[in-house]
Amino acid sequence: DVADTDEKKTDETDKANETEDASAEEDPRNETKNETVVQVEDLPKKKKKKITVEKEKKRLHKRTLKVSPYYESKVQPHWDELMAQSKAKLAEMDESDKKRIMLEESKNSVESYMYKVKNKLIDDEEELSTVSTEEQREECRKLSSDTELWLEDDGYSADYATMEDKYAELTAPFEKILLRLREKTARATMVAKLEE
Repeated sequence: DVADTDEKKTDETDKANETEDASAEEDPRNETKNETVVQVEDLPKKKKKKITVEKEKKRLHKRTLKVSPYYESKVQPHWDELMAQSKAKLAEMDESDKKRIMLEESKNSVESYMYKVKNKLIDDEEELSTVSTEEQREECRKLSSDTELWLEDDGYSADYATMEDKYAELTAPFEKILLRLREKTARATMVAKLEE
């Protein structure tokens, strides 16, 4: 029995040692065992050298370069002759634009005056009849209808001078009637001023 108890004690001690070894491996707090400590010796520090670099002053070098032009593409530069031709062409285009604008303004003035005559003869017929005869009003009506037909047919291809002549032809008889109408309406106010 004594031998059995001795074996049990040795078995229990072996088991206890194994559990301590296992707990030592698993437990991070037991790191002090089996560790080697390395001490770092103080190394002498190296001295740093300061190097100062001075900036060089900028130097200006002037040289005349000889350049000769050459062109590799199809696009060529404008020469003096070509520039003069281009300027002349632009001036000609500007002049044609001015003429076109003047012609359109003239057409607009003829057309607007034609409608003014027609509308006045219809709207203000009673007032106009007091200062003009039936023949004068009929002449103005005929001129305005003839002008309308002329604008539809020949007016599109007419030049500036023709348009101005047509405008003068249309305005001359009707302006006389309008002048007499203005004189008639102004006469009453002028007489009232004279009597005061």
